[in-house]
Amino acid sequence: MMDKKIIYRLSHEHDKYVEYEFKLLGYYSNLEKLKEAVLRYKKLEGFKENPIDYFKMRLVIVDEDNDYINGFEAYEEQKNGRSFENEQFLTDALKQFENDHINGNELKLFALDFLYEFGEQYEYNDFYHLGVYSSVDQIKYAIERYRSLKGFKSLSEECFEFHEIEIDKDSEWLEGYFKQNWNEY
Repeated sequence: MMDKKIIYRLSHEHDKYVEYEFKLLGYYSNLEKLKEAVLRYKKLEGFKENPIDYFKMRLVIVDEDNDYINGFEAYEEQKNGRSFENEQFLTDALKQFENDHINGNELKLFALDFLYEFGEQYEYNDFYHLGVYSSVDQIKYAIERYRSLKGFKSLSEECFEFHEIEIDKDSEWLEGYFKQNWNEY
């Protein structure tokens, strides 16, 4: 039996400003490195004004579908989301990604997400983090599994996005953030 690789995802989440906000902050190899990242982020603008419990940790098992394994319910207006004419998109994107990112024996990990836009002017979007995988082949298998589930199968394959991730590196929001409070005006 193969040992499972476990990493930790750090995010900052809340619904303080009317709509739900999710900021992906990074992936870490152990809890100590994750705690150090929280302390770094807690000093930054936007993060320091909010309670510590807005920081969320999620255990991620590499090469396993971690979220939305039963699909999701799309609202009727979401089902009419942006449609794409290029059905070859995902195959081409995976090939290009594989050519660009696979080299030598260096360990690489890839995040798979699902993002789609909906509404009359595509003014809304939903984002689903699906998992972390060790190879492009694992991404392909995961996409096949997800495409058969409710919600995913009713939307374009172009909604699947994948990118290489770096472990133990703060990935975004390194300058903090500013949120305008529109209730002040």
